[in-house]
Amino acid sequence: AAKLGLAETWKMALENLSLMGKKNFFIVAVLLAMAVLLTVSMANFADGYLYDKSDIIAADSHYISVRAVVAKEQVEEAKYNETFRSFYEECGEKVGGFSPFKQYTGSLQLYYSGFPQLENNGVSFDNFSYVSLEHLDQEKLLCGKMPDTLFEVVVDRWLLDRFMKSDNPNTVLYPSIEDFLGKRLTFAPNGCTFTIVGISGAGEPNIYLEQNAALMLNAVGAHIATPEQAEALDSGLKYKKDAAGTGVWINRDAYQTLFFEELREGADINTKKKYWLNDIIKGDYISNKQYNILGYFEFSERGADYGIEYLLDEKECERLRDECIVGSKSFYVYAEDVDAVIKQIRGVAKQYSGIMKVSVTNPADEQVRAYLEERREGMIGRNLLAAAAIIVSLFMIYFTVKSNVASRTEELIVYRLLGIARRSIIRAYLLEIILVTTYTAIPGILLTSLVIHFISAIPSLEIVFSFPWWCSLALLAAVYFLNAIASVVPVRRILSKPPAELAADGSAHR
Repeated sequence: AAKLGLAETWKMALENLSLMGKKNFFIVAVLLAMAVLLTVSMANFADGYLYDKSDIIAADSHYISVRAVVAKEQVEEAKYNETFRSFYEECGEKVGGFSPFKQYTGSLQLYYSGFPQLENNGVSFDNFSYVSLEHLDQEKLLCGKMPDTLFEVVVDRWLLDRFMKSDNPNTVLYPSIEDFLGKRLTFAPNGCTFTIVGISGAGEPNIYLEQNAALMLNAVGAHIATPEQAEALDSGLKYKKDAAGTGVWINRDAYQTLFFEELREGADINTKKKYWLNDIIKGDYISNKQYNILGYFEFSERGADYGIEYLLDEKECERLRDECIVGSKSFYVYAEDVDAVIKQIRGVAKQYSGIMKVSVTNPADEQVRAYLEERREGMIGRNLLAAAAIIVSLFMIYFTVKSNVASRTEELIVYRLLGIARRSIIRAYLLEIILVTTYTAIPGILLTSLVIHFISAIPSLEIVFSFPWWCSLALLAAVYFLNAIASVVPVRRILSKPPAELAADGSAHR
């Protein structure tokens, strides 16, 4: 049997295509139509199972939400408070790597400092987590630097990319992520303002900041800082550094307002007065602890207070943060091994079940679960239609290619009688179907995918498909494979017979 070289095989395939005439147009039309139908069906099918996390998740995936409610109505408030405090303290003792954080919600307004007409542009960041700086790995900084002061923050690229994908016209003001550096974020309820000094690539919807700064993100929150944090903001900070004992320094203006005393320049204050914890928190509180007043403080620039009302040492700041958590009966825990920590916290909570019920969840997982459940409604019928269309398309492609080969049995017989090797004939037919697939599947699948992506990119149409490009390429590869199998299998079956038997079969058919 004569074996054909690659050039001869190529020539043979092209001649076969030219000899098919009008029949070739029919096959091309069918394969092209099926490629379009298959792409639309696959996009519809994939949309039910693929999703973009940046459109769904509004919480760091490492966070665990812990919330408590009373188990019985007759439980006294004092008993409930005492029980939660015991639970919280026991978690600190028994849960590995216990890192509690009082999470606040609310959007931050992006302040634009360029054209005056765009300063109040209405751009805001929401659906994210505030995360303590201790959980930010400096190696994950994409640009900028780590914060040096209380009101400097690092924003994860996740939030910036989500903003850039939106239909907000102000996205043109930020050609790259570096353009967000130095921009300010304002918490509207109390005017607390932060400066973006770094962009991270942790892949989480996060804004990283100091925990004391997070306490200010509440209309009735605690506006506290350590003396070191205040000095980092203003090296000219004035306060009584050698004050004895543990206590609180009060902002000069706040002191005069609270105690109706006018302080002359350089005057000291009555440190025999006490200050209650609930006056600092201004909201939910449990402890009625009193602080010694160590003195007042003021910044070098008169009238500048940065929103800070009280200075306490780090230990007292941490204790005050704990009081805010105990008062609200809720907190977040950052964990690398989320499942293990959830199990540990639930184990601690069991012994307090008679007084309170504790919910321990991973918000990110809950958000994905809720999203999938919502999408699952009505997806059964939609997926059945998509699956049916896919199956019909595959069968149409298969039988179109197969019938093309079957109708050319005499042609195969001639090749065998001429002594052409089976492998060469199969290779020619395989090359032929690859050529046909190339000018049907590529335009059919890729152009249809392009149209789908274009339509999905127009928010006003509200037609969004989760159909990534890798799905298009995978579908293209699957069509090539299916067409090749549909072509080669019947050819091999026909050529498996000896030439004499093929000739006899051909005569019988005639």
